[in-house]
Amino acid sequence: MPASQIFTDKYFLRILKSFRHVEVVDRARAWASEWNAGKSPKPLFLYGTPGVGKTSLAYLIAKEFGWQLFEMNASDLRDKESLIVSQVQQQQILHCLVASV
Repeated sequence: MPASQIFTDKYFLRILKSFRHVEVVDRARAWASEWNAGKSPKPLFLYGTPGVGKTSLAYLIAKEFGWQLFEMNASDLRDKESLIVSQVQQQQILHCLVASV
């Protein structure tokens, strides 16, 4: 690995067998299998302290099932333009709700 590689890339888990919490991996796989079968399972909510492998698990499950991963964080929508658009959309929705009453 290059010396300039950032910490999170250097220690990113490469295979699901690397996870210490086997039951978490099994539950994630079961959820993904249901989704692949066309069922609509409840959303899979990954939580925990920083560094426990939430993102790694999501990436590796997506890889195992051949899914394209789309990652988005709450901070991605906190810029000025997004907030202005959000206010306009809220006003339009409110207008539609009032008009339908």
